[in-house]
Amino acid sequence: MLRLILFLILCIFFNINAYAETSSIDVSVNDESAQITTNVAVIEDVYGYIAVNGRFLYTNDNQLGSVGGDIFGNIDFIEGLLICVGGKFYTARAGTDNLYAIGVGGGAMYRPPIFDILVLSMNFYYAPKVVSFNETEKMFETSFKAGFYFIPPVMLHIGYYNIRADIDLRGKETISEGVRVGLEFKF
Repeated sequence: MLRLILFLILCIFFNINAYAETSSIDVSVNDESAQITTNVAVIEDVYGYIAVNGRFLYTNDNQLGSVGGDIFGNIDFIEGLLICVGGKFYTARAGTDNLYAIGVGGGAMYRPPIFDILVLSMNFYYAPKVVSFNETEKMFETSFKAGFYFIPPVMLHIGYYNIRADIDLRGKETISEGVRVGLEFKF
């Protein structure tokens, strides 16, 4: 299943996209993990856009892949605020357990109009028991990120990431947690 997720990420990565700066590739690392994420806009209008995303995360002990879709929109009365809602399909290998889950959630990104090279963002996704399969009881993902565009299409960022799963007979398992630094390339 992880090979399928990696294949989908590569397909998205090589997609040629007509929407300016709504698609991205993000690579982030720390001493124990590496992650590549891609986000590709497929529909865009004056209210926002719809994007598909894919990700592969590797740690010394665990691997995780996800594919999903999000709907992004601007908030008219708060300039610079972009919010999203969407879902993800997760597949992970935690120790000897295979985990599968469908998560729903969303997030927000804020670029202050007066200082628009700065970006603050957060995301939260939750997969309840009813849509968690195999050994998975439920799954949580949270992230908080701050970055700045030092070259217009390239953002340097630092963020805190936490992905956890409740596993049958084992309890809570942290798939990945910690601070990562990375580069995000907009296209």
